[in-house]
Amino acid sequence: MAENPKPNAQSKEEMQATLNYLREQYQNQYFEVGQALNAALETLTDMNNARATLEKADFVSNRELLTPLGRYAYAKAKLSDVDSAVVNVGANYFLEYTIDDAKAFISGLLDRQTKLINQLMKSKGELENALIDVTARMDKLME
Repeated sequence: MAENPKPNAQSKEEMQATLNYLREQYQNQYFEVGQALNAALETLTDMNNARATLEKADFVSNRELLTPLGRYAYAKAKLSDVDSAVVNVGANYFLEYTIDDAKAFISGLLDRQTKLINQLMKSKGELENALIDVTARMDKLME
């Protein structure tokens, strides 16, 4: 009776190629998650700045300040009583809210953004562990 090779048996070269492919895929995903995490952290910073500004709405009432005219130019302006704010609610739609409602809306956005950041950090950690595992398996195969 002839011996049948193991159905799942792979040559050392095939296993090495498979592990190398997995490592490349994990590295690409790790990079993409890292970029998404950086963007999410930047958005979180912007949201925190908006909330902090809304917290000081009474302080800026009836004061002169610089207001942006696009990205690179500013003009002096004097605010009257600040009792409302126009908020970007997404997809370039803006709504006017009272200051308290605007703060509540921004706080909700901050909560969702924080959850997203936590999910991205978890994914990044899982990918890092997978990379370490694949690298260890490749090292063991090379012995």
